[in-house]
Amino acid sequence: MIGLILGITAGAAFVGYNIYEKLKFDRLNNLLKEQYKFVQKVDSSKNAVLFNAVMAGIAVALGVVNVNDLTSIGISVALISSFFGNVLAARTHRQVLFFEKGFSLDGVYTRFKSIQSITPIKKGKQFKILLVNQTSIVLDKQAVEVLDSLRVKKG
Repeated sequence: MIGLILGITAGAAFVGYNIYEKLKFDRLNNLLKEQYKFVQKVDSSKNAVLFNAVMAGIAVALGVVNVNDLTSIGISVALISSFFGNVLAARTHRQVLFFEKGFSLDGVYTRFKSIQSITPIKKGKQFKILLVNQTSIVLDKQAVEVLDSLRVKKG
């Protein structure tokens, strides 16, 4: 019984935290949309969402197989919740909003002018964006294509 309670509690906490994060970033992005002219959203969470959905299905199957053991059901509930939380996290952190003069990743607005260099990594599937302040951001190929097209228009 304790395992079931702990599983439900852990799962609820993880999902609750990811819902909080999603709402926080949606609020930040809406503020940015009010300040700047919104152009396009690039969402690269498809693979992460698919993977976590498959894993949640496996966790459901594990819970069904061990339906008589409350601890196993608690573990399955925690796993299902964590995979659902990962889906929310992917939908939150793997989207880039492009505006007329910059982009937003994780609620942080970056102007196109602050980009120092763009370097391909992982066989050209991802790109490291080095900023003038020497911090870096990693974007996928689709986001960089949009970034390049908007920078050319503004440049």
